[in-house]
Parts: sequence; C-alpha cells; structure tokens
Amino acid sequence: MINTYRESSLHASLKRWFAEPGDLVEQQVENYIIDLVRHPLLIEIQVGSFSSLKKKLGCLLENHPVHVVLPVTQERVIAKMDRPGGSLLQKRVSPKKGNWYDIFYELVYIASFLASPRFSVEAVMIKEEVIWVADGAGSWRRKGWSIADRKLVEIYSSRIFSTKQDYLDLLPDNLSKPFSVRDLAQALTIPVSLARKMAYCLRAMGALQRDDQRRGKAFLYHINR
Repeated sequence: MINTYRESSLHASLKRWFAEPGDLVEQQVENYIIDLVRHPLLIEIQVGSFSSLKKKLGCLLENHPVHVVLPVTQERVIAKMDRPGGSLLQKRVSPKKGNWYDIFYELVYIASFLASPRFSVEAVMIKEEVIWVADGAGSWRRKGWSIADRKLVEIYSSRIFSTKQDYLDLLPDNLSKPFSVRDLAQALTIPVSLARKMAYCLRAMGALQRDDQRRGKAFLYHINR
C-alpha cells in the first residue's frame, strides 16, 4: 500500500522536482516504499527526522545505491490560519536562517552509513512556507499552534555529499590544527552542539581522527584525507 495521504506539500513538490522521465514513483523495494527508482538508484526525499531512516538504510544499502534528498530551510515564512484551508490571520518571516552545516542535525542519526560507497545525500537549500493552524493541539513552544503543512516556495541551490572530500570541503581554511569541537564551532560560527554532531559524523566516516592528546578536557581532532 502506498502512503500518500500523509505526504506534505513540501515532500510532494520535491519529489516532482527531482523526478526524471522514466523514473518509477513510489515503488516497493525490499518491503519499503521508495519515492523514486532510477534503476539501479533509489531516491528518498526525507523532510522529517532521519532517525526513522536508520533501519531502512541498513536494509537497502546491502543491495542498492541510495540517494537521500535533504531540504535545508534557508528562509521560512510562517502563515497562521484560523483553521486548515481557512482564513489567513498573519504571515511573517522567521528570523532563523539555515546553512549547509544544518545537515548534521540529521546526519548524526545515520552516521554509520556515511562512508558507504552506495550512499549519497543531496542537501537542497530552500525557501518554504509553513502553515500553522489555531487548533490548540500544537507544541507549547508554538503556544498551541499546530503545523498543518509545509510548502515549497523556491529552491536556491543544492549540494551533493557522496565522498569524504565532499564533507571535508565544509571545513574552514582557518581551522587550527589539531582542533577541538569548540574551535570548529568558532571557526564556522555555529553552535557547539552542532559542531559536536559534525565532528561525530566526520569521524564516523573516517574524515577525522581523534588525537591521543587533549587540550585541557577537550578532545583534539585532525583531518584524515
């Protein structure tokens, strides 16, 4: 059975954008429904958490190359509605701006697969509109507003990560050698928590090695090309 009834507008739009003539849409492979099959490549559009991908990738990568599309929101417009499909109450632009490093918020869940020659991920920088509805059932962070849908507004650019060097290209030239997670965070101007996820992923794929020495209590890393 093909589950399309829960598909967000963002997922559907990205699937249409990536589809090419001859692709098979929503096909069953190894007991899983795959968004696009471009033989022998399996293409998955993942707009939700990558935590749900771990078991699926573990199965599929044994016999198939898998390309995962990951949208990164560079700009987000929030549209508040009184009800699904109802009247627009307010529209505003979120101050949060995404960047390429945000991929590690999700890749940390599947770090063990990043070194696989059969695995690749394509980060797509987008502008999206998020529909909030005043139903009182949403998160306390949104004061009860629920997210009814996510809509693709624009695709700015994309970047494919399939080799160790693709990930290493994200490291800045001014990074000290060896470096700590805090050094990485400061060089990239990203939160330390995100830099830690990035270092974990790069180490898992063999792009970083952790040194025996420390700087105080901080582990030190060096690049392994």
